Order: sequence, then C-alpha cells, then structure tokens
Amino acid sequence: MRRFVSKFKRLLKRLLIPSVPFRPLSGDPLPSQCNAPLENLPPELRRQILSSLTLDSLNQLIRASPVFYQQYVQDRNRMICTCFCNTLGNSIIDALVAHSWSAPSLASTRSKAQVTDTLNRYQSLRMGNDSGIDPKLYEPVLVMIRFHFRVIRPIAHKYMRWSLGRLASETKDSPSQESLSRTEELRVFRALYRFQLCCQLFGVGNLPENAAGAAQDPGFSSLEILEKFLCLFEPWEIEEIMCVYTFVRGTYDQIFNQIYGDGNEKKPQVDGKTPPTTERAFCFDNSFHRESVLIATVSRGLNLLHTVLFTVKDQTYLRSIIQPPNMILLSPFLVGIDEVLGVSTQMRRREGPQSDRDQKQAKREPLRFEGDREMRPPLAWTVIWKETYSNLYGYYLDRMKSDLRLWGYVMWDAPRLERLGAKDMLQQQWETY
Repeated sequence: MRRFVSKFKRLLKRLLIPSVPFRPLSGDPLPSQCNAPLENLPPELRRQILSSLTLDSLNQLIRASPVFYQQYVQDRNRMICTCFCNTLGNSIIDALVAHSWSAPSLASTRSKAQVTDTLNRYQSLRMGNDSGIDPKLYEPVLVMIRFHFRVIRPIAHKYMRWSLGRLASETKDSPSQESLSRTEELRVFRALYRFQLCCQLFGVGNLPENAAGAAQDPGFSSLEILEKFLCLFEPWEIEEIMCVYTFVRGTYDQIFNQIYGDGNEKKPQVDGKTPPTTERAFCFDNSFHRESVLIATVSRGLNLLHTVLFTVKDQTYLRSIIQPPNMILLSPFLVGIDEVLGVSTQMRRREGPQSDRDQKQAKREPLRFEGDREMRPPLAWTVIWKETYSNLYGYYLDRMKSDLRLWGYVMWDAPRLERLGAKDMLQQQWETY
C-alpha cells in the first residue's frame, strides 16, 4: 500500500494537479471566514461540480479553493479519471485503445488476429455496446494523462501554429494569436489519437530504435485498412486524420532536407558537412527510396515526433533517431507505395456493396451546418459539399489545386473561418475545382 501511495504521489507531481495540501497565503483569512457561495453548497453538489470539469479547470479550482480541494482529496482517484474523460470528450475511447497498443514490443509481435480483435473492440466501444474497458480505471488513466499532457497537447499547440500560419498566408492575413476553442481542441485531439492508433496498428509504431528487425507486418491489404479502420469514421473525421498526416509528413520532409540534402546528395548532410559513409548512411538520390523511408518515419507515431519537435537539437543525434538502419515499413499506410486513401483502393471499395454513408451520398441527404459541436461536421465541410452528405475523402480532395489540409480546413470553428476570410476563399476555390 505504501509503495502504491508513493508511486501515486510521484506521478501526480508530474501532472498539473497538486499533490500537497492547500495552504492559504500568509495573511489570508481562514477558509471558513472567506467561503464563496459555491463553497457553501452541500458536499453532494460540490462533488457534482468537480465531476463536470476538465483537468485544467479542476486544477484551477482546487488551487483556488481549500473547500473544493478537501472535497477533491476525499475522492481523488475518481475525480482524476472523470475529469480526464471530460477533457477528451468522446475521444477518451480513441485514447484508451491507443494506450492499449503503447508498449514498444507490440510493433514487432503484432498479428492480424490481434489487430482485428482490437478493431472489433474499438468499434464496439464507439457504438457504446461494450463495457469491458472502464474509462475510470485509475492506474492506466494516470499513464494516459501523462501521455496527453507531455505529448498530445504540446503537439496539438504546435500543429495549431503550423496550420494557422499557412491559413494566414492563404488569406493574406496576420497569423491568429487566439487559443483553440473547446470544439477545435477536441477535433485536433481526436485526430492526433487516431493518427497514433493508425501508426501503432499498421505503421512502424513505437518500435524501439535498437530493434533487431522491421515492424511486424500484420498482413492487412490497403483495402482492409480502409474498410476495417478508416471507414469507422465520418468522412470529415478521416480528413482530420489526413490533416495531421500532412503536418507530420511536412515536419519530417523538412528535416530530411536538412540532414540528407534535397534528394540530389548521395550522402546525408550533418551540420552542413558530408560525413564518412556508415551503415546508417542512405542514398537519397533515389526518390522512391526517399519516399519509402519518409513514410516509414511518419508511421512511427507521435512519441518520436514529440522528441524531434521539442527535445533533440543536435543534428547528429537527430539523424541517428530519425533513421535507424532497420526502420522500414512493410505494410500499407495512409499514403505511399500502396495508398490506403488512393484512387485504386477507394475504387475497389466502391465496387462492393454500398455502405450507409455511400447511400446517404447517393440520395444527396441534407447535411447542414448546425453549429460547432464535437460530433457534427465543421463549417468547411458543409461549405464545399453545399450542405449535402458526401462520402468522398482522401484522393478525391487530393485533386484540388490548393491543398486544404495544409491549413487544417476541417479543424476550425465557423467564427475563425469567417473572421479570417477562409470561408469565402474556400467557396471560391471550390467553385473553380
């Protein structure tokens, strides 16, 4: 028991939530003398208030109020789990399933049966038919919280600056300094978790740098990945994942140009110099080879991306973690040699029976913008499809001259798009498509 409590306190010190008792500042009146109206509510109502907060709001409230802090301490485990679920909204399911595949060893041992079982469980959870994974399990949730605050959220903020900077250049406006709205945050979070899950199930994933071989190919065809994984999501949600993919790919493409040259160099560049040839040296004058390695690197997921973006500054070390000798991808991924979202795969999917979403498109069912809500389409999606249902994504939007994914068109709320002039720009581009 003592070991558990000690471990619990160490974990909490790494989070935003305080692990020490609240103490009023010197000279402040005693808590009983300065209770706010909310603090005078019955304990049951105070507990309900705490249970409705996100982790950030919980942290702020218990730091500000000794009464609410004491209430929190009485039921700390449940409060943390509940508030993390509130933080992620419906994406808690994506986070739980991604967490179940976070062990590095799984990338080299996964099988088609394991991945299929995960996908079946994932679909059941999304439909609300499976109570086998309880989102209030305490210890796994603590690990997930650490991953969220240390990896997901910093990348989400980096993505926001990257994509909105490109939107500003498109609209000839100054970059937005506004923080993400709650709905925008949820869209970005779920796209990041789903991209991470895709990397874990079908990409290189978390394979250790010193792994003896390549990531285990689970044996899925591009059509199977499309039907069993991506078709779980609404079409605009698939485009959210592709917006994240565009960001990750762009990040690594820039790094490859820095440390390997522009593709015309026969030896990689480190700090502007060509080092002696080693077993890690790759000949990138072959564009096919470069593209293969780039996609494999993208498919290693968000842990590596976070390291590259926020931790590593030395280019020599950066090159060593970006390109270990055996990091290759044998299975299809989102785009690349065998494109999951490419024209061939999508045409083969449409040769089979129509899905419910295909039928909605065929009937031109109305899909109006109903405000910025987590589970409803964003304004940009309803604008380009003129408020009718469309099940087109991937290749079908690649054909546009302007790459909408560079500025994350499906991520942003209506007020932001209208204020920056992006809505009008989108309508004009789509008319000429």
